[in-house]
Amino acid sequence: MKKKILFFSASIFIFIIFISTKLNLNPNFADFEIEKIFYKNYFPEPANTKTYASSLIYENENSLTFPRNKPQKIILYSNHNWLKNKYELNDDESSKLLKILNDSTKYRWGELGTPEVHYYFKYFDEKNNLIGITKIDQEGMAYSEPYLAKMKWCEIKNINEINNLIKEIEK
Repeated sequence: MKKKILFFSASIFIFIIFISTKLNLNPNFADFEIEKIFYKNYFPEPANTKTYASSLIYENENSLTFPRNKPQKIILYSNHNWLKNKYELNDDESSKLLKILNDSTKYRWGELGTPEVHYYFKYFDEKNNLIGITKIDQEGMAYSEPYLAKMKWCEIKNINEINNLIKEIEK
């Protein structure tokens, strides 16, 4: 009887270990430091309404985009699905996301406060180096690094546009 209990306990323990390595029980939404090289010597101060116009002119004249280099791969990480929490974007999804994040008209002045990160995107170059990250709070914030002044204070006017894209990616 003791052998059966021991065997049963060991089986449950092994099963729990197996499941916990396959499931996202402890998602890692840590801060990521983007290498300074990807800022290409442009480290904008947080945008404000007084300097915004001149910063935007500088960024447009110098063709500064987010991320600074064109990503070869973009991965979405989700905090909502334990079975699958990592999705690689196709070219169309990548283009839609970058178009939203690089359009200054998609942002508004305002801030919701401390974000609760529900999703994040990681951007990689051709050598698989991390070149950017965007943290998404479904209430309206999209914090991207390397930051551009055109992102204002990172509040998206229509967060549903990004949320709908995320739903499309997760299918």
